[in-house]
Amino acid sequence: MDARDGADDRERALEAAHAAALDWLRSLEERPVWPRATLEEMLEVFGGPLPEAGADPAAVVEQLAAGADPGLVGIPGPRFFGFVIGGTLPAALAADWLVSAWDQNSGSAMLTPTTVALERIAGQWMLDLFGLPEGASVGFVTGGQVANLACRARRRGCRPARLDRPRGALPRHRPR
Repeated sequence: MDARDGADDRERALEAAHAAALDWLRSLEERPVWPRATLEEMLEVFGGPLPEAGADPAAVVEQLAAGADPGLVGIPGPRFFGFVIGGTLPAALAADWLVSAWDQNSGSAMLTPTTVALERIAGQWMLDLFGLPEGASVGFVTGGQVANLACRARRRGCRPARLDRPRGALPRHRPR
C-alpha cells in the first residue's frame, strides 16, 4: 500500500464518521432519548472473536455507527434531562475532531508547540475566569476518573492553613 492508499482510507473513514455523526445529531429531535437496547444486546452486536484480518476502514466506521445506534442515549438532544453530563457545543465538538486528527502529545513544547501553547492559554483563561492567582498551577488530565484521582491525591497532602481564622472556620482534614 502506498501513502496515497492510506490517505484515501483515512478520508473515506472520516467521511463515514462525519455522515454518521450528522445523522445522529439530526435524529435527536425525534429519536427516543433512552437507549432501545440493553448492555447484553450491545455485547451481542459487537462481540465475537477477534477478526483474523483488517477490514475496510469506512466499513468499520459505518458498522460501528449502525450497531451502536440502538444503545445510544440522546444526551446532546433537547429532551435529555438526566445527569449533569453532555452539552457539547458545536465548536467544541469540531475542535475535538480536529485534535484527534492532529494526534499530538502535549508533553513536550519542543515536539508539539501548538498544543502546549493552547493548553497554557486555556489554563490562563481558567485562572482568570475563576479569579485565581496568575501564578496558580493548572493541569489538564485525560478524563473524569484521572481528574478525581489527581484531586484526591492532592487533597491527601493538604493541610488547611489555620492562620488567624477562628476555630472551626475551615474544615478539619481527617484521613480515612
